[in-house]
Amino acid sequence: FILAGISCAATAAVPKDLWRVSTGLAMVGRLGVSVAYTIFPVYSAEVFPTVVRNMGIGTVSMVGRAGGILAPFVTLLGKYWAPLPLLTFGILSVLDGVAILALPETLGVPLPNTLEDAENLERVPARSPEKTLPDEAWTTERTEIYERLTVL
Repeated sequence: FILAGISCAATAAVPKDLWRVSTGLAMVGRLGVSVAYTIFPVYSAEVFPTVVRNMGIGTVSMVGRAGGILAPFVTLLGKYWAPLPLLTFGILSVLDGVAILALPETLGVPLPNTLEDAENLERVPARSPEKTLPDEAWTTERTEIYERLTVL
């Protein structure tokens, strides 16, 4: 979101005669938004505890759809000042990116099962995926799977 916001805000500052720079910045902003909206649902599923995960993901989806409905109306702000829609999207995207930085890291952390687990998510030490099972277990599991596949 931060990349998208900076790109949108910078696009608003580019003069009209530098249309290639403006187009390039707009495309970088579009790329940033596309990447963020692809990753965000996956991250949301990791943060919500099991007991409220469906409700949480539903709420995130609903808010995202509401933003999608309201976004075309932001372009109407261009009637008052041409760069205002880009500045609006840019500032909101940067604020979103800064807010997301406050969320906890979920890499290598087990998914929370209860609300208490979710509240303590930031305090849980990260677990390395390689150290979850001993090497013998991985070898045995791979061998068993391979043997099952060869029988089929």
